[in-house]
Amino acid sequence: MELLLTDQFLDQARRSPERLSQPVHQIVARASEGEPCGVEPAGESALVGWTREEEQRVGLWYLAGPQLERLEAGSAPLATTSRAELRELGVDDARIPEVQRATSLAALRALELPARIERRLEFVFLQQILGAPATREALRRRATSAAHLDRFLHGDLTELLLNLDAGQRRIVELADHGTIVVRGVAGSGKTAVILHRIFRLLAQRSLLERPRVLLLTFNRALATAAKELLIALGLRRGELEVSTFHKWCMDHAGLRARVLEPKERRELIWASRERVRSRTRPSTIWRLPSEFWEEEVHRIKGRNITSPAEYASLQRIGAGRALDQGGRELLWQVVEEYRARCERERRFDWDDVARLAAGRLEALGEARPSYDHVFVDEAQDLTVVGLRLIASLPRSTGSLCVAYDAAQSIYERGFRWRDCGIAVSSRRSFELRLNHRNTREILDAAEPLLVPLRRTQAGAREEDLLEPERTSRTGPKPRLIESGRGEECRAVARDIRRLIETEAVPPQNIAVLCYPNRMREQMIAALGAESIACQKHASDSGIRLADPSVKVLPVKSAKGLEFPVVYLIASSSAFRRFGAGAEGSDEELRRVLYMAMTRAMSALVIVHERGGLLPALRHLSGS
Repeated sequence: MELLLTDQFLDQARRSPERLSQPVHQIVARASEGEPCGVEPAGESALVGWTREEEQRVGLWYLAGPQLERLEAGSAPLATTSRAELRELGVDDARIPEVQRATSLAALRALELPARIERRLEFVFLQQILGAPATREALRRRATSAAHLDRFLHGDLTELLLNLDAGQRRIVELADHGTIVVRGVAGSGKTAVILHRIFRLLAQRSLLERPRVLLLTFNRALATAAKELLIALGLRRGELEVSTFHKWCMDHAGLRARVLEPKERRELIWASRERVRSRTRPSTIWRLPSEFWEEEVHRIKGRNITSPAEYASLQRIGAGRALDQGGRELLWQVVEEYRARCERERRFDWDDVARLAAGRLEALGEARPSYDHVFVDEAQDLTVVGLRLIASLPRSTGSLCVAYDAAQSIYERGFRWRDCGIAVSSRRSFELRLNHRNTREILDAAEPLLVPLRRTQAGAREEDLLEPERTSRTGPKPRLIESGRGEECRAVARDIRRLIETEAVPPQNIAVLCYPNRMREQMIAALGAESIACQKHASDSGIRLADPSVKVLPVKSAKGLEFPVVYLIASSSAFRRFGAGAEGSDEELRRVLYMAMTRAMSALVIVHERGGLLPALRHLSGS
């Protein structure tokens, strides 16, 4: 039996799986026996309200708080319930007047009606007073069974399906042929829509038609999460190829070269810059920091710009810094020097991987890998070269589905889909604006980061930002924790221990997002000192999302993921690379912080050294 869940129910269930697991199984049993609706106790005066939506579907609402026991209406809520409806709920004609006069749950229970009838009446009573169960649209999430929900609540799975609304269902059920572009805000269900569509396509397969399907993501953690869910839903291993984009390039294009680590790439670019500077005229461009040079090299190589003239005409949208023609000429020399050094040392960066893979596939001709259906999640951070390659993968009779959120773009901005060989029809281009991941309080805290980045002029490009619609789900405001200088990791570990011990939050529901990457080791050591099970995401080890442990991730590796509780270490000194001292003016920093904060489903904790909160986040402290 399928379960439809409100966000509030799911939020409470993730906080305390054991408390709500038993009521859910009891509800499934009652619904299977034909019961139409009711309530089940969930401890601490909380109730789970439920109704049988269809033959094999049950809706669940969480109704909380001691006030339920004392709840009194200004009038009798059941007075307006018709006698016919009360008869359907099992009330004898002689008892109907008493039921209609009840003004509280206590008064209703004092009538000593049969237990099954009392449960039904309590549901209708609370429905009339609270209004919560009356809103069917609130049933946002879907578990295929009580066992599926149990696995999710205990961390064995990282996602639930969406109970799709009409707009999402339209995307999932579109005809298979052609390109689909889904543009959505953080938490709007982009990944879930992709997974539903994949599931539908593979569920329709036959012995004669077994489509070849590829799902590409930007990071490994998201690829793992998608694979876990689809296998849990019944897909067999091997029926779907899931990979990060760059791993797919390495595996399918015969690339065996060692890719430069970020530090190595940074040093090689800087050495190239110094070499060119030593032989050319003075210029203000040499005053720009190392991250500028890294970003500009990526901008050029990610578009496969091959000549100074082509670079001179490039519109550097999203670059954040103007660059005159003289500056471009010098920068082009740095890029050529960097390329020459890479070739001499037989080294490559990730931009080279995409470019070389594209060349290799073109050389393979008819022997190149191709697919019936290709799905790309978090596409906003793929380069133009990468997107062109992806656009070439579906067969002529196949489909391509691309999902992205410009607000979370960290690495790549300023292109049009047609630059990438992707033809987008208005009939197959969609927007998802409702954020149902984050509470209103978390989204209210994150949204100010995007205000300076919104563009309202005519001629909008793909990177223009959508205004999210807020969920009705509420929760605590994000907390700020101050620590001594260099003590952020210890402060996080102590607070996590308190959360686990006093609020019974399962460790797997907690993530710590770190920047820079080297902070992961300090965080792991601090959690170990508090005897807290933890694991880190690293380039050589990945992360097991279902593992019963606190997850420690680099900020950028959290893209596409969600956790009930997120700790973000946000000291200015840690984010120095972004130019964080400039009163939050750095566009990339704002996007990174927005993405990080919107990973939190229910609780967000910002930790910073005393007096060192990032300027972009000062609105959280009221200063």
